Amino acid sequence: MEDIAETSLRITAGLLLLSPFVQCPLTYFFLKQHMGAAGPETPDVEALRLEIAELKQKYEAVLEENKELKAKLAQLEPHTDEKRPE
Repeated sequence: MEDIAETSLRITAGLLLLSPFVQCPLTYFFLKQHMGAAGPETPDVEALRLEIAELKQKYEAVLEENKELKAKLAQLEPHTDEKRPE
């Protein structure tokens, strides 16, 4: 049996879902997910999760490449601390 706080939360969430001020579908999805009303994830959601994982991997690879290129550039650039001949 649900306690009073959980019941109150469910009622509040239900009212939020019905509110005309809730314009964002993500709000609806978030509330459904966290209220336990969401069913199994659709293939679209799974595809988006996979795409996010791939993009994170690509991002990490680009960060690593950037780090390596900065190190190479630092070796090739003349040091700015040295005095230049006039």
